Amino acid sequence: MKYEAISLLALLVLPIGSLAVDIFDGMEDGVSEPAEDSFDVTVKDEPENVPKKCVKDIIPDDSISFKSKALQKLKNLSNEVPQAPPLPKLGQFWTQITTIFQQPTFAEKVEEAKQVINQYRALIKAFSDEWLKFFTKNRQDAIENVQKVIQDTNQEIKSFFTRKFSEFDGLCLPEDNECLQSVQNSLKEYSKKVEENTAACGEFVDRQFDQHDQLVADEQKKLESGLLRIDGCFQKKEFLGGVMACVGSVAANFFHQTSQATQKFATVMGKASASVRNRLGRFRTCVVERKRLLAGGQNQISEKATACLKAQKSSSSGAGLFQ
Repeated sequence: MKYEAISLLALLVLPIGSLAVDIFDGMEDGVSEPAEDSFDVTVKDEPENVPKKCVKDIIPDDSISFKSKALQKLKNLSNEVPQAPPLPKLGQFWTQITTIFQQPTFAEKVEEAKQVINQYRALIKAFSDEWLKFFTKNRQDAIENVQKVIQDTNQEIKSFFTRKFSEFDGLCLPEDNECLQSVQNSLKEYSKKVEENTAACGEFVDRQFDQHDQLVADEQKKLESGLLRIDGCFQKKEFLGGVMACVGSVAANFFHQTSQATQKFATVMGKASASVRNRLGRFRTCVVERKRLLAGGQNQISEKATACLKAQKSSSSGAGLFQ
C-alpha cells in the first residue's frame, strides 16, 4: 500500500539556551551545545527481508563513560573495616634508652640501643600503616560513590527514553529507515553532549585524588624522616667517643620530634580521610547540575522522536497517517 510522503521535523536536538556555571574552582566554563539541523523524513513502504532494528535497542545504555584514573584504582579490599588508630605509647622507649645510658658500660650497649630504636620504628610504622588502611578505605568508598553516580546517571537517561518510547517497544524498522536513523543519531548526539558537559566533573575527581594521594605520601615521608638522623649514628665508626655518644647527643631531640610528628601525622591523616569522601561527594552535584542544563534538549528529542515514530507505527500497521 502506498502512502503520501509526509515531511517531518528533524529529530536533532536544538541548541540549549543557557551556559553552564561551574560549581567548582578550576573547571572550564561553558557547555557545548548540540547543533541545529533538519531534513525531511518520509514514510515509505517497507521492503521485505531487510535488516531491521527495534526502537528499544537504540536507547543509550552508557551516556557517560569517564576515562578517569581514579576509577582505574578500584581495588579488592578485605572485608575488614579499619578504624583510625590511637596514638602509640612512645614514652616507654625513652625510658629504655635513658636506662641504658645510666649504666657504666653504656658505650658497649650499641646492639641494645639499636634494638630499642628498631622496636620504636616498628611501632611507628604499624601506626602509619593503620592510618593508611583507614585512608585507603575512605578513598575506596569515594571512588565507588563516583562510579555509582555515573551508573545512576546513565540509568536515569535510559529510563527517561525507555519511558517516553514505551509505546514503541515492539516497533522494529529497517536499519536505513530515515526516522529510525534520525532518532538514533539524536540519541547519540545527546549522549555525546552529556559526556562533554560532565567531563569537568571527571577532571575534578582526578585532581582531588591526586592531591590527597600526594598529601598522604608527603606526610609519610615526614614521619619517616625523623628516624634518619639516629640511624646515621649506627652507621658511624667513630663519633666523639663512639656510636653511643652519637645516640646520646641526638636521642632527646629525636624522641621529642618523632612524638610531635606522630601527632601531626594522625591529625593530617584524619582530615585527609574525611576530606577525600566529602570533596568527592560534590561529584554528584556537578554531574546533576551539568546534566540538567541539557534537560531541554532531552525533552525535544523525545517529543520529535515520538511524532516521527508514531507516523512509522501507523504506517507499519497499515493505517492512514492521520486516522
